[in-house]
Amino acid sequence: MSLIEAVVATAVLVVGVAALLHLFLVAARATSDSRDDTYATVLALQKIEELRARPFSAVPETVEYLDARGAAVAGPAPGRLYERRWVVEPLPADLRDAVAMTVVVFRRGARDRAVRLSTIRTRRDQ
Repeated sequence: MSLIEAVVATAVLVVGVAALLHLFLVAARATSDSRDDTYATVLALQKIEELRARPFSAVPETVEYLDARGAAVAGPAPGRLYERRWVVEPLPADLRDAVAMTVVVFRRGARDRAVRLSTIRTRRDQ
């Protein structure tokens, strides 16, 4: 094997390893994003269930900040990881015995990747 062949083989090996490294980085990022989306969905579901258990009434838009375990953090403190917003508003007059509940959960620094859950509650749900 000549020196040229060895250099070409090394270059091919380096390109292949670099491609694999990039693939691992992309997969790690996708796994992390999926974990965050799943956890944000759980946080949104918890709030929807909490709102459904409350008395039947409208609630103005409210926000709370959560840490990595889902515990409330006072204000937008540095330890917050998630921001959870919700609103309960009445539906039009023809459905006055119903309210729409919407919960949105953002991960800090990723407002474009929000989880939004909405449901309608009627008085018969009580």
